[in-house]
Order: sequence, then structure tokens, then C-alpha cells
Amino acid sequence: MAAQALGLLGLLADSAASVAGFMQAQKNAKALNRVGRMEEERVFEYGRRVIGSQRAAYSASGVTLEGTPQDVMDDTVRLMLQEATRAALPYFQKAASIKSQAIPKLISGLAGATTQAAGRGAFGGGTPGQSSLLGGSKYVGEGWTVASMSGR
Repeated sequence: MAAQALGLLGLLADSAASVAGFMQAQKNAKALNRVGRMEEERVFEYGRRVIGSQRAAYSASGVTLEGTPQDVMDDTVRLMLQEATRAALPYFQKAASIKSQAIPKLISGLAGATTQAAGRGAFGGGTPGQSSLLGGSKYVGEGWTVASMSGR
């Protein structure tokens, strides 16, 4: 009995380790997403300064901001958006990769611990390898049968 209890504690520790690994992966992914957003903001700030400089240069020379000058600034905005995406995308991709790898590891770790626990008789049954989560289900089924036959 004591050996079984120690074994179950070990399985709980393995399950906790799987959950802790998953939580750490989530934190890492969140941090990478934050860095990606910071990279986007860095590029946007630079782009705003460039557009401000363009606007000031056109205005100082007496050029209206219609037609070609506006087209130049529109191209600057388009290029700024492309550069922001290029700068941030690797961080977002790495974060998504970490998340997508963490979920199967969590499921595998929890499933392995559950399988080991079932094999040790943790869910009833008493004989290792012969236990089941639904070990007492035959009694529940009999109760339902009796209840349904009696017209309740």
C-alpha cells in the first residue's frame, strides 16, 4: 500500500512537471510576442519620423501634399508596414511554434501518467493492469436497470 502511494505521488509529480513545462512554454511564447510587438512599434516610430520629415521638406519648399508628394508618403507608409511585418514575424512564428509544441507534450505527459496510474490500480480494480476508470460501472448500470424496470 505504501509503495503504491509513493508510486502515485511520483506520477503526480510527473503530471505537475508536464503542466509546469506547458506553463513555461506559454510564458516564453508571450515574451516572444511582446518582443515582436516592440519591433513593430520601433519600425512604426521610425516610419512616423520619416513621414514627418517628408511632409516638412515638401511644405518648406512650397509643394502641396497632393499628387506625387502624397504618393511618395503613401509608399513610405506601405514600406513601413512591410518592414514592421518583416521585423516582427520571426518572433510571432517562434511563439506559435513553442505553443504548438507545448500542447502535445502536455497531453503526452498527462496521458503517460494516467496510463501508469491505471496500470498500478490507482482507479480501482486492485490488480495492476486490470483496473479501470469505470471499475464500478456494472453496479451503476444494474441500478439503472432496476430503476427503469420499476417504472421510476
